Amino acid sequence: MKKLITMLAILSASFTAAQEIDLGVKGGLTIAADMISPGDQYKSRPLPGYYGGVFVAVPIQDKISVQLEGSYVEGKGVFRREYTLGPATINGKSNAVLKYINVPLLLKYNVTEKTAIQLGGFYNFVLGVSAIQSADVKQTSNGMPIPSKSFTNRETDLNHEHKTEFYGILAGVEHKLNDDLKLELRYSYGLGDFGTDAFKAKHENQKYTPASIQLGIAYSLF
Repeated sequence: MKKLITMLAILSASFTAAQEIDLGVKGGLTIAADMISPGDQYKSRPLPGYYGGVFVAVPIQDKISVQLEGSYVEGKGVFRREYTLGPATINGKSNAVLKYINVPLLLKYNVTEKTAIQLGGFYNFVLGVSAIQSADVKQTSNGMPIPSKSFTNRETDLNHEHKTEFYGILAGVEHKLNDDLKLELRYSYGLGDFGTDAFKAKHENQKYTPASIQLGIAYSLF
């Protein structure tokens, strides 16, 4: 968090004299598009999350500007997995929540007076990963059912299975609704593997690639 504040302060201070500086707030919906591969054992469904933060943009040419942002993001998703473990057949479900600080740095190119495209990268600082888990466990012994060890709504800390930071690339488009309000659509794709050795040991060496889609608005304060 201190890194984020420092980066925003440095960029803002560097261009205090620029009359065309664009400083504002932003927020909206985020949809997780995470990929676990090979993912034959998993079925995932994204749930709507949210984000909110600040941005500062500085023009460097007539149609090009540099923009730095900092946002709090809470992404959500449902993961299902059915597998066997010894004499047990397990049908598991996890409602996962990923909380992090998102720091993108991007270039904006104005295609028209109202529409711009965005290209850049991001660095994320993970605040926490958790899940509400349920499992239907069916066990047999010599063909006969034995008492189940099923459970529901168990809150689980998953921080040890995920790295504390991750980075990637992004692309998006923004459209001015008026002088102060913009509509934004953006896709972010993580580079590298977000899972730790503990994740790989639990999930049979599968690779976890974080990705998301964001749709929101940005409001210029001045």
